[in-house]
Amino acid sequence: MFASVVFLAMLAAGEGFFNSFPRFTVGGWLAVGFIGINSGIGYYLWLWALNHTTPTKVTVFLALSPITATTLGALWLEEKISTTFLIGLYCVALGLWLAHRPTNHIHSKGWNVLFNI
Repeated sequence: MFASVVFLAMLAAGEGFFNSFPRFTVGGWLAVGFIGINSGIGYYLWLWALNHTTPTKVTVFLALSPITATTLGALWLEEKISTTFLIGLYCVALGLWLAHRPTNHIHSKGWNVLFNI
């Protein structure tokens, strides 16, 4: 993570970002603080989840980020929900179900049952 900060700081310096102090409004600074605090909380929860279950189960929930963002955009910003979003929502829900469904007899025996090996 530190390497990405250094890289992005070099790009920002090339554009003159560090020539003066950023002039944000109070609302802008509150937004920066909000994003920073919530990113820290999310990162902590991500690590906590990785410590309590398998990485596969934790990672599949990354697919919920765009769905959450679109849903909140529709609720708070009155953005339109498209058919593409609904298809994506269905695909993500199906993927989550496939990743977290309980294993049955065929899955527990592996390919041997399917191919009579």
